[in-house]
Amino acid sequence: MARDDYFEWGPLAKGCYIAMASVTVLVAFAFPHHLYWYLPLVIFLGVGLKTVLVRTGLAKHLSFWLEQTEEARWSKITRRRRLEIERQERDKRYRHRHKQDPRLPKNW
Repeated sequence: MARDDYFEWGPLAKGCYIAMASVTVLVAFAFPHHLYWYLPLVIFLGVGLKTVLVRTGLAKHLSFWLEQTEEARWSKITRRRRLEIERQERDKRYRHRHKQDPRLPKNW
């Protein structure tokens, strides 16, 4: 089986898992009746969830969706910034003319 390592957990997910794993002993002492559900959950999150996401293809779809969303957001920001720079350059060109353009308002 070829292993495809395109999916990795982010720092927030890793931190949450480490916190859950380190609190397991406290859960065992404070809430022993919840340990029957808590321990399998921690084991599944550590071992099985990544495998399930990769094998079902959900990880690939999720990463594609997140990438498309981020690309759309940045393209919108870039387009606005380019328009702003073009306007600044146009205004600069008009302000530094010796003869004013008749289309400009008074006191330009």
